[in-house]
Amino acid sequence: MVADGFDWMAFICGFLTALLLMFVIRRKRRPDIDRPPPAPVQIPGDVKQTVLKLRAEGRTIEAIKLVRERTGCDLQAAKIAVEQLL
Repeated sequence: MVADGFDWMAFICGFLTALLLMFVIRRKRRPDIDRPPPAPVQIPGDVKQTVLKLRAEGRTIEAIKLVRERTGCDLQAAKIAVEQLL
């Protein structure tokens, strides 16, 4: 169905394809919806003092790295443990 040199059927198919892709991509960008929160991490006593010192100095990234090295936990769990440490 070409009217005035414009193929409306191709336009509609392209538009619907783009709309479908938009919904598929949007759904894949939100993996945190289906993921459960990480298990709490127990920080050993000697590491806890070092982590508290690093946080007090404003070196939070180094504290998170230290927790990951000593406990073997993932990045998100280590970040939460360092932030919740009193």
